[in-house]
Order: sequence, then C-alpha cells, then structure tokens
Amino acid sequence: MKILALAIILAASGCARGDKLSHQPAQAAAQIQIWVPVGTSVADAQRIIEQHQFKCSVMTNASFGDLGLTNADFLFCGRSDPDSLITPVAIQGWRVALILTNKTVSGLRVSTDLTGP
Repeated sequence: MKILALAIILAASGCARGDKLSHQPAQAAAQIQIWVPVGTSVADAQRIIEQHQFKCSVMTNASFGDLGLTNADFLFCGRSDPDSLITPVAIQGWRVALILTNKTVSGLRVSTDLTGP
C-alpha cells in the first residue's frame, strides 16, 4: 500500500511540471512570460523553461524564419505533447525563442503546430 501511495505522489508531482500550455501562440507566450519574465538571465531562463518539459539550446547570431528572427541571439526551446499516452492521434508542438540581449531575456516569440504521430 505504501508503494501505491508513493507512486501516486510521484505521478502527481510529475504532472505539476507538465503544465497545460495553450495551443494559441499569443496565449502560450503570455503563459511563458509569467514563467520567464524579461530580465531573466539565460541560465535561469533555460532552467525554468526546461522544468516545464521544454528542451532548449542557445542560438548565437542565428535566424529562425517561422518566428521572424534574423541574426539574433536566442534560447530556442521546443516541446511536444501527445494527445494521449496510450494511442496518440495528434501531437501538439510549441517552438519558443527567448530573445537574448546582454545574456538576459529581452522578449519572446512562440509558434505552435499540430501534427499526426
């Protein structure tokens, strides 16, 4: 019984990090900006957003046309969530660019997509 209780607690704490993120880019951007406000250091920004199930890498003097960035420094982060863990029919994706100025977040851009498995 103790093992079952522990499993439930661990599952619940894991779900807390799997925040429900809006499928709409503007709303998702507003949610992410609460997690990572302007002025956050790049190291803290990466740590925080990765706690929300994103995978990130720092891009230097790079371009990302879908988000309207050219020759910019940004923390590029992506996340994909299946609509079901058993038999996914669709996968919701987010691509986030946390724009960096002097190694701190100065803005962000978000795009979303929905694809089949």
